[in-house]
Amino acid sequence: MNFLRHPIFLVLSLLFFVTGGCEEQIEVQDPENAPLEPGTAGYYYEQGINTSDLEEKLRLYNAGLDAVKSKKDTNFVALLEGKVYALQAMGDYERSEKWIKELIKAAEFQKDTYFLAMGYYRNYRVDLKRNDLEQAFKNAFIARQLNLSMGDTAPAARRSFDLAHVQIDMGDYPGSQESAAEALQYLNPRKDSIFISAAHNLIGLAYMDQGFNEDAIKEFRNALSFAARKRDSLTFLHNIAIAYKNQEKYDDAIEILEELASSKIPDTASKSRFIDNLAYTRWLRDSTERVDSLFFQALAMREQIKDTLGLNTNYSHLTHYFENKNKDQALKYARASLEMAEATSVVSEVSALKKLISLTKGKERENYVERYMFLHDSIDEANLKAKNYFAKIRLDEKKKQQEINTLEEINYKQALEAQKLENRNLLSSFLAIFIALSAAILFYFLKQRSKRERIKGIYLTERRISKRIHDELANDMYDLMSSMEQEASRETKDKLARIYYRTRDISRENSSIDTGAEYIDSLVAIISSLAGKARIILKGERSVNWQRLEEEKKIVIYRVLQELMVNMKKHSDAQFVAISFSTEGKWLNIDYKDNGKGCDGSLKNGNGLINVRNRISSVDGKIEIGSEKGKGFKVNMRIPV
Repeated sequence: MNFLRHPIFLVLSLLFFVTGGCEEQIEVQDPENAPLEPGTAGYYYEQGINTSDLEEKLRLYNAGLDAVKSKKDTNFVALLEGKVYALQAMGDYERSEKWIKELIKAAEFQKDTYFLAMGYYRNYRVDLKRNDLEQAFKNAFIARQLNLSMGDTAPAARRSFDLAHVQIDMGDYPGSQESAAEALQYLNPRKDSIFISAAHNLIGLAYMDQGFNEDAIKEFRNALSFAARKRDSLTFLHNIAIAYKNQEKYDDAIEILEELASSKIPDTASKSRFIDNLAYTRWLRDSTERVDSLFFQALAMREQIKDTLGLNTNYSHLTHYFENKNKDQALKYARASLEMAEATSVVSEVSALKKLISLTKGKERENYVERYMFLHDSIDEANLKAKNYFAKIRLDEKKKQQEINTLEEINYKQALEAQKLENRNLLSSFLAIFIALSAAILFYFLKQRSKRERIKGIYLTERRISKRIHDELANDMYDLMSSMEQEASRETKDKLARIYYRTRDISRENSSIDTGAEYIDSLVAIISSLAGKARIILKGERSVNWQRLEEEKKIVIYRVLQELMVNMKKHSDAQFVAISFSTEGKWLNIDYKDNGKGCDGSLKNGNGLINVRNRISSVDGKIEIGSEKGKGFKVNMRIPV
């Protein structure tokens, strides 16, 4: 008996489809993460996801497709997949074909690998309904490869299950085991225990069909260790019992089957299967034991639910049971088994024919033999074709992957050469930019140094002039005044004295400046000495970090304030002068104000203030002068620090 073709195992082979074959769609989130506007494609898709009523789901997806304005809309492929899902869930596989084609076409247009894989998976389900196992394998294989190409291992594992089921149905047991093992490598033990247990169960079934019952038992026990549901545990225990029966370990098998038959089973199909196999195993252990009641109990249960696969198994067991007890009864059940097998599978039909050949004679037996030989040869041919077909698909895929790898290698080399060229261009550009920046920095540095040297040159020139005025002109004036003390008139002596004092003042104004630690004291002293009758108010001069300031900037500030104080003393008649210092970010602010008589435009553009502007500009500073006649004089200076 080919137990893998036995209805028990055909039912078990549907385990995957019960647990995950009809996959629900992944919900597509709105890209803006905002409430979807009613009437839009995304709105209808979300509403369809949230309803379990298949008719309503289909209506919403149709409305969503009508609302799609562009085939570039990502909702378009999601809605197509949703519609196909709803149609297949309703059993309308024929109508779903048209929309699967649309789904694949749209997914290819949008380059959406996920929905392209779903399209091929939906095609696989249509192929299963048609029993076109070769095409089903091909579509499942393509879907699996697409899932793997984007690293989506969960659906890839399910597609490996699909491949394993198709292969086992076509007799490629080693191939089925390989596909199931591939599924295991992509599954997470903490999240996918149902699928892991199903994979081990499928590998066990393949082992058992090939006669490796001990290996099969190990796989069934592995499946049992991962079982997350009671019905799965009972199924795996049942398979262990069948493997024991195949090994003629009838007591071990019966112990398990009696426990299963007496357990609370949620469905009649499982209950009847356990009772039928219990009766059959007890009879195999002791052919004299009467187990009619158990056989007929299972038969009645299966007739009640119209379990075609189960009935075929029951008739086959009853044929064996009555073969040496009642030939007529055995023949009756053998014919009934054949009738059921013709509606189920070719392998079951071959098994039924084999038994009828041994029970019949004459023309009837010849007809059975002829049919048996035809089907047996066709099965062998189909199995060989299946193995070759699966091998060809894998080989074609391997060649295709090699071609892709070769093309990728060529593209990689070309990209590497392009990258090298780009790197050379970037290096050249970088060097050009570096040279330009270096030149700009050097130019700026030289310009700043030139400014500093020019300021220092002016300062040294002023010092030299001051020294000559003091050492030569002022001393000569003093000697002249002394020699004319007795001879000159009082008026002449007063004029000479005024000239002498003006010469001395000029010398002092252009004397050397202490730019070191005593700078601020020198600055305050010169301001105070030039105040005349005006009252000086200073603010913030001690809060400035003068040590940060370059020497040339200190000289400029000193000379500018000196120039302003001289102008105030000569022209302003001011009673109050206020000078404030403050630091704002990278700027030193200096505000000068007096309450003198002010000046008009001609004075603001005089040589003194032009000199002030030039000094401030020489250190990249800014200056604003504000004055109206009779309203005092204001100057704001900003020096970079």
